Parts: sequence; C-alpha cells; structure tokens
Amino acid sequence: MKKLFNQIFFLKKSKGKEENLATVYLRITIDGIRTEISVQRNCDPIKWNPGASRLFGKTEEARAFNEYLEAVEFRIYEIYKNLTASGSDISGEIIKAKYLGISERPRMLVEIYEQHN
Repeated sequence: MKKLFNQIFFLKKSKGKEENLATVYLRITIDGIRTEISVQRNCDPIKWNPGASRLFGKTEEARAFNEYLEAVEFRIYEIYKNLTASGSDISGEIIKAKYLGISERPRMLVEIYEQHN
C-alpha cells in the first residue's frame, strides 16, 4: 500500500532565546501523521522564505544553509525509499530514529540464547 509522504522545513521560535534567531525544524508527514525533527540550525526569521522553505538570497551563507537543508531532505527521502523497498513498516518515528541513528535497544547474549532455544 502506497503511503502519502511529505517533508517541509519550518521555523520555530524558542522562548528562552534572547537573540532574534529561530530554530529550523523538518516536519515529516506520512498519511496525515506528523513528526518533527530539529535540524540543529538557527536562522533569522526575516531571511526565511516560508513558501520555498529556504533562506532568501544568493549570499554564500544562504547557499551553504540551503545546501545543508537539501542534504537533510535527500537523506530523509533515501531512508523512506529504503523502507518502502524493503516492505517494512513506515512511520515518521521510524524515519526519525533512522535519521538520528537511534536503533532498537541492544539485546544481550543471554536474551538471544533464550529466544533461540
């Protein structure tokens, strides 16, 4: 069954920050269920283009920032494509865990041995 998949970058202003910077988040939506991931970058909301989900301008800073966002977007899409190809369950939380490198809890040798026998 094909799932509806979408990803978009958006800004979220933190209450504790004194600077005029907002944190960039990636929202993954699969069949209407949202999952958000911080991309660990901050930017000035005035320079943000919400329609394109990128920074305005052609400065070196804007180009580097936008290239980073494209790399994140591509990596998320690769994870989604691999999960689809393998026939695994697909959810925003699974994609988020794979992107962040979080695997399921480690299993101990005794647990594996007992499961085997």
